[in-house]
Amino acid sequence: MSRFIRRPSPATVISVAALVMATTGGAVAATAINGNTIIAGTVGTSKLANGAVTAAKIRNGAVGTPQLRAGSVGASQIANGSISSADLGASSVSRSAIQSRAVNGQRIATGTITSTNIAPAGISRTSLAADARLPVVVTRFAVKSIPTGVIDSVIAQCASGEVLIAGGFAGLPATITANGTQANVLASRPEPLQQGITPTAWFVSVENASTSLAQVSAYAVCAQQ
Repeated sequence: MSRFIRRPSPATVISVAALVMATTGGAVAATAINGNTIIAGTVGTSKLANGAVTAAKIRNGAVGTPQLRAGSVGASQIANGSISSADLGASSVSRSAIQSRAVNGQRIATGTITSTNIAPAGISRTSLAADARLPVVVTRFAVKSIPTGVIDSVIAQCASGEVLIAGGFAGLPATITANGTQANVLASRPEPLQQGITPTAWFVSVENASTSLAQVSAYAVCAQQ
């Protein structure tokens, strides 16, 4: 008795092939493509989805200045404190690159700025601390007419915020009475005259013992703080 094996139909062959691909194809695809199987330069920017490459996927040192587009790195992309003077090339930061008032005394090391680093008229008086400023000196006057035989006073007052430095008087008449008297200065001093109090004016007291009207001036030399 003869026996023979029946040839499978085409439909059966296709079904078996599909089953094999379904059960093994995913595993093959998962291991068939990796970094070692990709030819250098074959994957460009156009083949990457937005956000596909993160910092964790970039090798340290792989991205340098040549790989960065001009203007692509701004202040918002730089972490606070991540850039120090060691990261900056000589003369790489100009005046125009520094925000107004971004550099103050706390950011400048002692002795790093000399007169050669300052432009003419680059620093005004108001740019200096109050105790480092040279004072602006002004003179304040007060004038009073004192009749014959009268004792009166004249006070020259510094303006608000000013400090008295010195003072004096002027304008006494030169005429003399028959008894040889004329206008006499009884006091010329800072005002107020109190221990421990900063004076703000100059006080002048005059006795007009002359024969004419005394036009007396008091002046105060004041410094603006």
